[in-house]
Amino acid sequence: MAEENVYIIEALRDGIDVLQLMMDQMVPFDGLSLKEITKMGQDHGIDASENKVFRVLQTLTDRGWVDARPDKKYTVGQPLIQLSYRYMKALHDQHEKIKMEVNRFR
Repeated sequence: MAEENVYIIEALRDGIDVLQLMMDQMVPFDGLSLKEITKMGQDHGIDASENKVFRVLQTLTDRGWVDARPDKKYTVGQPLIQLSYRYMKALHDQHEKIKMEVNRFR
């Protein structure tokens, strides 16, 4: 049996789990309901009650990482989209630099 990591912050893990589910399953801008997110979590072996998922979503919404819409659906928030964009841009920039270096030796 694997030894449990005592340094893990359970609430943070729960938040990351919810964000990953949303990013993996959500059609952009369609949003997901609390029930949908909870069911997806349970389907993926995440031990999360609807109450826990609700509290995680409230926390992520408070920080802007998730947007709560009037129709009670949740979407990925702007900070996460911006972080993803900056990461992808950095990868692209690095790729371009490598390409230029390779082309110098041709």
